[in-house]
Amino acid sequence: ARYADTGAVQPYVSLLDRLDHIVTQVWEQITHEEGIQNYWVDDPMLLKAVHYGCGTYVKYKLNPRNNYSMKNQHLMLQFSGRPLLDIAIEPGLTSSRIPLSPQVIEALLQSGAKPNLKYEDSSPWQRVIKVQLERYLSIPRDDNARGRDCALQSLEVFRTFLKHGAKRDE
Repeated sequence: ARYADTGAVQPYVSLLDRLDHIVTQVWEQITHEEGIQNYWVDDPMLLKAVHYGCGTYVKYKLNPRNNYSMKNQHLMLQFSGRPLLDIAIEPGLTSSRIPLSPQVIEALLQSGAKPNLKYEDSSPWQRVIKVQLERYLSIPRDDNARGRDCALQSLEVFRTFLKHGAKRDE
């Protein structure tokens, strides 16, 4: 879905919503029949979109003009106590090939996510600096294209954080 994200809202959001509906139905049937924990319902599509950097979907769902954001206000800033902004920075997925999504970060910050609010001893602002530095340092020195792309992405993300109140002195 992240690779298919072209910015065209209607077909993209509708497709992911439909996928969510179908998977929820199938998962509920499986969990009911076999007594398995209901992982899909407890881990909603918005969280998956944040994990995987599906910016158009996250931006649409967090837009206050859409009914979804009003019905799911509790999901907007955190999931199980962890800020969605922290998840967007460090999704905790085994694949490190999923880059940060500046669009997801922008959508979360526009929706009221706090760049300086501490979670587990660091703020999202502190964490994004650390994560981006680690990503940059992990790129082989002779891979100039990846290094340049990572640096440009870092600048875009840092500007977004600063625009939304990140404290430069932290």
